[in-house]
Amino acid sequence: MTIQQLNLRQKIGQLFITTIEDSQINGETINLLTQFHPGGVLLTQNNLIHPKQIYSLVSDLQSYSGKQLPLFVAVQAENALKGMTNVPSQQLLGDVNNRLYTKQAAAINGKEWHALGVNMHLGPGLHPDSTDSFSEDIQQIAYHGRATMEGLHKNNILPVATDFLNNNEHIPTEKPLYKSNVHPYLYAIEHGLEAVMTSNIDEAVPFLREAVHFDGLIIYEPTNETINNNIINAIKNGSDMILPRSPYKTQLQLMESVYQAVRNGEIPEENIHRAVDRILSFKQKVYREIPAFNRDDFLEPFSVRFMKQLEDKQPLSN
Repeated sequence: MTIQQLNLRQKIGQLFITTIEDSQINGETINLLTQFHPGGVLLTQNNLIHPKQIYSLVSDLQSYSGKQLPLFVAVQAENALKGMTNVPSQQLLGDVNNRLYTKQAAAINGKEWHALGVNMHLGPGLHPDSTDSFSEDIQQIAYHGRATMEGLHKNNILPVATDFLNNNEHIPTEKPLYKSNVHPYLYAIEHGLEAVMTSNIDEAVPFLREAVHFDGLIIYEPTNETINNNIINAIKNGSDMILPRSPYKTQLQLMESVYQAVRNGEIPEENIHRAVDRILSFKQKVYREIPAFNRDDFLEPFSVRFMKQLEDKQPLSN
């Protein structure tokens, strides 16, 4: 479906990455998908049990969303899942400090998620203060972030660099950017990064759009009580997508607030058009119909052995 075929409510829905509460489709989710048309769904630990269940859930989500407006199906899985290869933490990969191994780990991870219909990964985290950082050294973070990105790209997964300018950070002025926490993101963008997530709407979005000329997806993750105003300001500033991580009814209210803000002129409709055009173009890049479920796509012997040796920090062999 082209942007010209979408009405305003459908366009606004495309700006939202929603969350759902159950491990299977329910009435609320069906209503969300068929009436409000979100651009994506983030699967959290509450939704992820084992590969067959995830495959069925993703298949149902895409079915109700429809082939004309397929979803970004995103994950940010931090815990090992039954039936899937356990991926080492970023911290462990940074300790091993071999970029080829980091890329291979991401490729294994991406291959399994791709087999389940997932097409977006919230990560790598490229901030030294991220919960699971590769390192405190910004150049090491940059190298391993790029390696992770390339491993995910290999399997048609769109990586989203997280934690950009979070915690009320500012663009550094007292030292060069290549010596600052911004550097890993700029390095990744230079080498093909196409999506960034931030909770900073005042500096992050204008910096990425105007100073860096970043033309990829910017995902805004609101973090405080003034979520309504922040979302409206984020869209006005040039964010493409919103990830509120809110309950079902709150998500519907937020979509309605954006709709009313466009209707009354608070948000220029051209901002909506520009964001949706970018969203649809990236969906064309990563969306594929889900192949038939195959248990052999998971826990492949080489993958399990590779990850185990990484965890044990042993020399790797074939």
